[in-house]
Amino acid sequence: MRSSPLLFLVLPLLAACGDSDTIRLRTAGDDLLFDLPHASLAFAPNGITQLRVCGLSDPLPGGEDDETTLCALLDVNRAELEARSPGAVTLKLEGSAVVSNEVPGQSPSFEPGAGHAPQVRAAWVTEGCFGPPNPEPAVQQVRGELRIEAHDDNHWRGHLELHMEGQPGGSGCVVGAEGADFEVQFDAAYPLF
Repeated sequence: MRSSPLLFLVLPLLAACGDSDTIRLRTAGDDLLFDLPHASLAFAPNGITQLRVCGLSDPLPGGEDDETTLCALLDVNRAELEARSPGAVTLKLEGSAVVSNEVPGQSPSFEPGAGHAPQVRAAWVTEGCFGPPNPEPAVQQVRGELRIEAHDDNHWRGHLELHMEGQPGGSGCVVGAEGADFEVQFDAAYPLF
């Protein structure tokens, strides 16, 4: 059995998550559930912190190259988050994202909906697997809430509830994907290099 490069990306980022976490990809057939929920933070340009909450699906343990990841990504303006509340804060998520798959990891075009928290610049869902990127952009409607219970320069702890209608951005790993649901407690930090 060959080791999966995705597994090496996932394991260092594992963080404490709740017992009742759910990460689900809704399809025209059976829904796909994702295990090993994990979260991380990443610096992005222009004062943005990117929160990544992901799960892993390995339908054939011991199989080769069958793993899929599903991630919710949120671009949050750090200065505006601190200005709103140095402590706990709840941010409403609602909007439309168009995820270009031409540049992996690139933030999408995002149009906020009514009541969307301005501190969150974008929210979207991607999937990754062993395959080429889907050449078509993914169009998504997102809604939910990001509750940050504690945050400082290097660490965020809280709860993400995100519901997405549409196709995940990325590789197009799962045929017939119609949406995704994230209900996850997270404890995220920047990776140590």
